[in-house]
Order: sequence, then C-alpha cells, then structure tokens
Amino acid sequence: MTRAVRTKAIGTNARPQRAASDEAKGELAAPAPQHGYEPGPGAAAIAGSGALDAAGFSRIAKALADPQRFALLERVAQAPEVACMTLVAEFPITQATISHHLKELGNAGLISARKEGKCCHFAVVRATMHRYQAELGRRLGG
Repeated sequence: MTRAVRTKAIGTNARPQRAASDEAKGELAAPAPQHGYEPGPGAAAIAGSGALDAAGFSRIAKALADPQRFALLERVAQAPEVACMTLVAEFPITQATISHHLKELGNAGLISARKEGKCCHFAVVRATMHRYQAELGRRLGG
C-alpha cells in the first residue's frame, strides 16, 4: 500500500508529513507515554510489599550495575523530587541517554515519575530500595 506523502519546507529542512487521508483512516501512531517511560511488566511486582522474587532482585541489580545510571539514582535521591531538565543540565551525557537510564530505573521500580507540563519530576521509591537492601542482606547472610 502506498501513501501520499507531502513535504513541508521549514528553513532548510524538509519533513515528510502524512496526507490528511491517512489521518482520516486512523493510521497515526499512538501517543508516547506522558511520563517519559512506561513501567515494565515487573515494575508493579517490585514496587509491592513483601520479599523480592529472583526476577525483581535481578532487575534491580542490573539497573544499579551501570555507573551512570547509579549516579543518576544518587542525584535523584538527594532531593524529594528532581526535574528532568535538572538532570540534563547536571550530567555530561545526552538527554536521550538520561531518558534511557531513567526508563531502566523506572522499570526496576527504583524511581517514580510525575508529569508537570512538559517536564517530568522523578523521585526515588524508597520502599523498593529498602526491600532490595533487605533481600541483599538475606542473600549475603547479613
């Protein structure tokens, strides 16, 4: 199936746009999640109460293993909430990389996000951290 594509000139950049007939057919992509990441299938189980299962423990351990991701989590933990633009300004990595790391931390249940206008505000989920620490102590005999 071929689609009619129109080009709209903006300065020196030309961007393809869908024809109005495509919009009428309902062939537009679904909107992106408002909070910047979509929690993974295990995030709700991790954020619950009780002991962590093996998959939840592993997901958190993998999320904490990346040095940049851990540094982002440390920064978010320094305040009740941290705006996304603050993280982008403070870290020498791209916004896309920060967004990816925040997504992984969210999927592990380590952070939560609140959308306000165009910006997200992130906070550490302390209950998840306490459960992870308890499970780590149990596994290491401490």
